[in-house]
Amino acid sequence: MRRVLSTIMSERLLTKKQLAEAVGVQEETLEDILDLLARRGLLSVSSNCSSSPSCASCPLASSCDSHQRREVTYTLTQKGIRYVRQEAR
Repeated sequence: MRRVLSTIMSERLLTKKQLAEAVGVQEETLEDILDLLARRGLLSVSSNCSSSPSCASCPLASSCDSHQRREVTYTLTQKGIRYVRQEAR
């Protein structure tokens, strides 16, 4: 789980397929992990990318069509950031 969180924190903008490949799991398994992390308060889930803080700082925001595709974005919460940093020690 920490690997998923740290990858999201460091890479910022990945598709679920890319994230699954980066952490070495199947996409279906990744879905379960993301749901669990969100339930534990380590991830924030937004169904509207354009309202996400990640979108505001994304260099591709102006060309992104995520608002048309119903994308979901995952952002680490403060609790998630603390968890990643604590585990890195």
